Amino acid sequence: MKKAFTFFEIVVVIVVIGIMAAFVAPKFGRDDLRLAADQIATHIRYTQHLAMIDDKYDPGNANWYRGRWQIYFNTFEGKQTYTIFSDQPKYSGNPDAKEIAKNPSNSSQYLTIGHSGISGIKPTPELDLTTKYNIEAIELSCGRSNNSRIFFDELGRPYAGNQKDKALSYMYDEMPLKEQCNITLTHKNRSTCTINVEPETGYVTIKEDCGSN
Repeated sequence: MKKAFTFFEIVVVIVVIGIMAAFVAPKFGRDDLRLAADQIATHIRYTQHLAMIDDKYDPGNANWYRGRWQIYFNTFEGKQTYTIFSDQPKYSGNPDAKEIAKNPSNSSQYLTIGHSGISGIKPTPELDLTTKYNIEAIELSCGRSNNSRIFFDELGRPYAGNQKDKALSYMYDEMPLKEQCNITLTHKNRSTCTINVEPETGYVTIKEDCGSN
């Protein structure tokens, strides 16, 4: 004779499933702001890695430091985005197709979604932070007004630069950061998240209460 489940057993199973769902369900929730912050933090570290394995020092070129690897935040076609590149040999401050880093997760893509004057390369869609993660604004505070880029030397030390001031002395600072650099992301729901880059070490952290949900 087969035994049937009692009503009590069925209730217990339902309760257990409900408890498990309560723990598992949040993991499936999409937190755009945190995902964007995690991606940017990873790419800042990757920029530092590129700088440390690709020393740009050239004793015959007084402007050699301007070619260091950098992560450059900008707005492209109304979208918040960034590009990772090594600016040389013209040091224009703008990325050219041959200067942009490849996506380490997909070597057919480049770490940009585009920039004026760039063509013929396959972009990385995830770098369109507005479309992918609903990011409406990015603000850098690195000890100077209107910061738009962070670059690293061969020791991994971070520097800051300002694209809005066209003078090269401001676009590429020769001195390492003296204070923490803060990158604040603003989600379309007005919640914010801050990524911190420490002076000297370039150590990257994300503020603990970061999240858009």
